[in-house]
Amino acid sequence: MDLEKINNLEVILDYRENSRICYIILVSKVGSRYEKKSGITHFLEHNIFRGSKKYRYYEINEFFEVYGNSIDAITNEENVVIFTSVINEKIFSALDILFDIIKNPTFENYETEKNVILQEYNEFFDDSEELSYYYLNKAIFKNHPLGRSILGIPKTIKNFTLEDLEERKKEVFSKDNVILMISGNFQKDKIFNFIEKNFFLEYNHEIKFNPFKNYKPSMKKKFKFNNHCYVNLGIPIFDYKNFRLELLVISNYLGDGSDSLLFDIIRERKGLVYDIHTFLDFYKEVCVFGINYSIDCKEFEKVLNEIEKILKNFEWTPKNLEKIKQKFKSQLLVELEYRPSYLNFVLSEYLFRGKTITLGEFINELENLNEENFEKIINIIRNFENYSISVVG
Repeated sequence: MDLEKINNLEVILDYRENSRICYIILVSKVGSRYEKKSGITHFLEHNIFRGSKKYRYYEINEFFEVYGNSIDAITNEENVVIFTSVINEKIFSALDILFDIIKNPTFENYETEKNVILQEYNEFFDDSEELSYYYLNKAIFKNHPLGRSILGIPKTIKNFTLEDLEERKKEVFSKDNVILMISGNFQKDKIFNFIEKNFFLEYNHEIKFNPFKNYKPSMKKKFKFNNHCYVNLGIPIFDYKNFRLELLVISNYLGDGSDSLLFDIIRERKGLVYDIHTFLDFYKEVCVFGINYSIDCKEFEKVLNEIEKILKNFEWTPKNLEKIKQKFKSQLLVELEYRPSYLNFVLSEYLFRGKTITLGEFINELENLNEENFEKIINIIRNFENYSISVVG
């Protein structure tokens, strides 16, 4: 793994001698939580594919469909991510397109894209499962930017201007805020030279960080006409960075897979739900530990009571640690055999640590976990009264 900084762009190269495909991932550290106008980052993500000075939108789509996979992007609270893959012979053509849509987007017919996003907005708020997760964030973060939908609201979406897009483009793709990762069979020096000649980040943008604090638990319910509802509960964990890996292991033990504690008791022994699992959402200053399940709306409190019992009676037994670590490690190794998953792992660790880490180094950290940290985490997640809850049906 090679790491260089070229023209204010952080570049990570993952060389694969026998690979026929190059994967390209570009990450901006300027996500939706750092925007002045709600939804503008997601609106920008949609519109950078609508053409650039050198390439019309249909030429962009045709190139990636013919020579690799389609080019796509996602926006979240912390980042904007663009990703694609192409055959090795077309790596420089792909980079040229990527650089031009970032540097020189024309935002052609951007008004049309508003209708697309409004449809996305309507579909999102018709999806009870997605809505339950959204309302959990509202219950936890309230009016903080982390509690907003990345989509914005119809009023703001309709009012976005070309000037809004131009300004947000400069902020999202600004000096020292962008990472480019390439994985495949290539000549490193040629890649570096191409970037140096063709990609310059000129705009300075300082991220204005507004930390989340003053948490108070709350519950949000929204019932339409469905008998079935989706339930999410979550608790924020502050200052998590010194025990992040232990958090991952505990979440895996409690709610990942058919042998997890919650699944075993609530699904297998009591037959109350079809599925139940845990999740972790990591933000810069806080992590949310959450639990998700679906059930008949009249029965959702019964499962909540069972979860409360399990968490309050949850005792950490160090003698089981080796088995729990082995399960987590095995699942990780299987998942990371898929190269896009491995690249996402490398990037997420880089964003967290500010440096690259090998899988071997990560496994070594896993083998040397701090047992005292487990008790700290368990004392937090046992506190059921401190959970926020959303129920949507």
